[in-house]
Amino acid sequence: MKKYGSSDEIGGQSVIEVTYNEKDDSLLDVTIEADDDTLTVGDMVTANIIKQSEQYSYVVPLGAIHIGEGGTYLFAVEETEGVLGMVLEAEKVSVRILEQNSDYAAISLDEAPEREIIVGSDRAVEAGGRIRRKIS
Repeated sequence: MKKYGSSDEIGGQSVIEVTYNEKDDSLLDVTIEADDDTLTVGDMVTANIIKQSEQYSYVVPLGAIHIGEGGTYLFAVEETEGVLGMVLEAEKVSVRILEQNSDYAAISLDEAPEREIIVGSDRAVEAGGRIRRKIS
C-alpha cells in the first residue's frame, strides 16, 4: 500500500472490511487498522487487493441455479426407461451457494450427481419434465 502520490510503501495495515462505495459501485471502501500514525482518516492510498479463492468441486454458470419453493436448486439430466426406450428427464437437485461472482457460483450439493447439469434452455424446465440435448 502507498499513500496517494508517494512512492514509499506503507506496511503494518490489516484489512477489516471491504464494501462497495454507496455512491459509485465501481469503487471500493476499504477499512483498515493501521499500526502507526503513517495514515490519518480520509487519506487516499493506492493498493493491490488480491482475493484468494478456495478450490471448489462444482462451479456452474449462474443461469443454471434456480431459487424457489424448497430452496436453491439446479436441474440435472436423468436417464429413465420410457415406453419407447431411454428418455431424458430433468431432476431437481438441491444446492447451497458457497461463493459467487457476476457469472458463476461455487456450490455444494446434497448429493453429487454423476450426470450432466442443465445450464440453459429455450423452454421452461421442471422436475420430471422431458428434455432434449441441444447439439451445437
